[in-house]
Amino acid sequence: MSGKKVTLRDIAEHLGVNTSTVSRALNPKTSKMLTAEQVRRVQQAADELGYVQNTMAYALRKGRSMTIGVIIPDLMNPVFPPILKGIINYLNREGYTSIIAYCENDIELALTEIKRMRGRQVDGFILAGAFRDDASVDYCVENKIPAITVGRSIDKDLVDKIVIDNESGMQQIIEHLLELGHKEIALIAATQNISDGYERYQAYRHLLQEQGIEVKEDLIVFAQAFKHAAGQEATRELLARKVPFTAVIAANDLVALGCIEELENHGLNCPADVSVIGFNNMPYLDQFRVPLTTIEIPRLKMGEKAARLILERLNKPNMPLQHIVLEPKLLERRSTAPCKG
Repeated sequence: MSGKKVTLRDIAEHLGVNTSTVSRALNPKTSKMLTAEQVRRVQQAADELGYVQNTMAYALRKGRSMTIGVIIPDLMNPVFPPILKGIINYLNREGYTSIIAYCENDIELALTEIKRMRGRQVDGFILAGAFRDDASVDYCVENKIPAITVGRSIDKDLVDKIVIDNESGMQQIIEHLLELGHKEIALIAATQNISDGYERYQAYRHLLQEQGIEVKEDLIVFAQAFKHAAGQEATRELLARKVPFTAVIAANDLVALGCIEELENHGLNCPADVSVIGFNNMPYLDQFRVPLTTIEIPRLKMGEKAARLILERLNKPNMPLQHIVLEPKLLERRSTAPCKG
């Protein structure tokens, strides 16, 4: 078949089957109508003959590009690859392609990437890097571009969102530390223009108050980013205040690891002197010298639900806004221990 564009009819004649059978076998949404052996034979023949689907023609027939834009805030943060995996796996099964971009936690860069992808006629967006007040979300809404947020959310009720129950996660953390006898509990909070940072900070305050524990402002430090270095810097600031504490709740796992390192730089041992808890359960935490107690979030599930939801929004543009909340779970490891006091 060299020199000639291979068609579905060519594959059908090669196998001695109907063109409709070949079409169904090569479409992830209809391949289940055939036996596994039929699908295998068609796919093998397509590969041998050099068949390449004309996605542009298919898109014109469907009125869609069959692509979804995905914006993540940080390529180096281990939280996001499992979310991306869930998104990509689900979209692939549905015959969609994902285009990935990252915005370095920069609102303007996110908006620029969205406009670039829109120029490539993507059908919708999954936004994992949204801020509470976000121009890129506003742009999608104003231009009637289907979009959802995942992980983070905006304050205004404008788009579908999939989030973690941050209050539940913080409640599990506080209860765990209280059971260990800790009452002087510090918080390294995230920046407050991100929903996760804001919700965890607010939950920390009112959960301590509910337990009758004074919220000491000197035990609250705001990290400048969800990064290891930011955890170190915040811990240095906390120690410089010379206010006693026996436990630290960190904005995320990277911040927690930076906190532990800085505590050790000051001669403090985790968990003998200070217990530390993270948030997210990034990979390999159980392999560290001090395995980190943390809050696990269902990242793969979150990605799959995000992909499913954006396609549902494409197919049902007038459906009510969806607000999906996933439950986190405390994973107790060796970075927390009973309070010596």
